Amino acid sequence: AITDCLREREEEAARRITIDYSKLSGIRMDASVTRDRLIVDEEEEEERLETNEIDSAKDSEETDSPLDTTEKRLLRSLLYGGDLSWIHEEGLLLSVLVDSINDKLFEAFGDTVLQYDSSPDVIEDYAEELKEMVKP
Repeated sequence: AITDCLREREEEAARRITIDYSKLSGIRMDASVTRDRLIVDEEEEEERLETNEIDSAKDSEETDSPLDTTEKRLLRSLLYGGDLSWIHEEGLLLSVLVDSINDKLFEAFGDTVLQYDSSPDVIEDYAEELKEMVKP
């Protein structure tokens, strides 16, 4: 009987939930910091998208090129040996940019102009035409 009683008390203690109210304020502060960071990140992303849309509109007004500013910047970096770290810093994906450039220029060239294995490269046959298209 004593063993059964002790086992019942242990089971009851295991089911009992204890809340430490002193830790709730710390949890609330951590949650508000996370919320603020998420809100700021969303605002920055919206601003970046708006800037890209404005740049794209300017590009289409200035030239007949199907490429937007970011795509032209990538081509310049590849053609003239520029740094590509800006792509990650702006939250972009290199593979997506390469695919976008190839899609947009396929009609004009009848082929892909960039290859992407471990890093992107301009297909040498099209380098001169691309340089004319994205003059600095």
